[in-house]
Amino acid sequence: MSNGQQLTSCPACQSALIQIDCCQPFGQAGALLERRCPECGYADELAVAMEVADVLAEHAAELATSLEQFADRLEAAAELWICM
Repeated sequence: MSNGQQLTSCPACQSALIQIDCCQPFGQAGALLERRCPECGYADELAVAMEVADVLAEHAAELATSLEQFADRLEAAAELWICM
């Protein structure tokens, strides 16, 4: 169902920071992704199979968890540095 567009980088500037702002059901077995690039401002909509949307959502959740853990570690390290 994907129209052949790149899923994980911005088609305009090639940034890997392209973000999915919204995911809505589309047709019988698909999803419509609204994406934007924080680097160049590019925005689009992309129709994909529901399986693709599910994998992207799972990846985004794992990334968010990893970033939260990293932020917690940075905060703990900063607190240690202040105590020295």
